[in-house]
Amino acid sequence: MEDHAQSLHRMSSKRYILNLSAGRNSGDYIGKNYHDVANELKEKGFTNIHLLRADDLWIAEWDDCKIKSITIDGKSSFSASDQFTFNDRFDIVVHTYKWLDYSDIAEKAS
Repeated sequence: MEDHAQSLHRMSSKRYILNLSAGRNSGDYIGKNYHDVANELKEKGFTNIHLLRADDLWIAEWDDCKIKSITIDGKSSFSASDQFTFNDRFDIVVHTYKWLDYSDIAEKAS
């Protein structure tokens, strides 16, 4: 029979991982304002959100600051009920003008 100290050690070594869902299908994010989506994901508890410039707009296009694509840990297709951890990497590629400064989107998408 196991003594009390061993039992406590076994209990204290358990780890729990909180899984979160994005709440939307991947396609539902396309065309949405990136500020709104990034804030929504932060409110859900996600912490590893990367905004990337597409630099694909040229003349007065309506897509400025809209999401071009989104991936979670490299997965470009996901459903609203798929589960992720709080620190899974979100890459949000945003339609941007190459010549405009977007202070919160410094990195260029590859």
